[in-house]
Amino acid sequence: MSLYIPMPIFWGVSVFAHVLQQILGKTFWINLTRFKIYRQKSWLCNSQKISTELGYQPSYPLQKGLSITAKWYKEKKWL
Repeated sequence: MSLYIPMPIFWGVSVFAHVLQQILGKTFWINLTRFKIYRQKSWLCNSQKISTELGYQPSYPLQKGLSITAKWYKEKKWL
């Protein structure tokens, strides 16, 4: 399921949530940080450059890392 939300509306809700976060000290799923992330047209994740230039090797394969991340988000009640 997908839901289209016009960017001006998403931005307005994000600003409102940001103000509430500052007042209440709680984190909301929709906030200015998420707005900045979701307004991007596309994303590309590739560790090749950091591996080549700095010798970095990921601790987990992508699928396992995504699974761990999703579990963390669920524990924090963000999903």
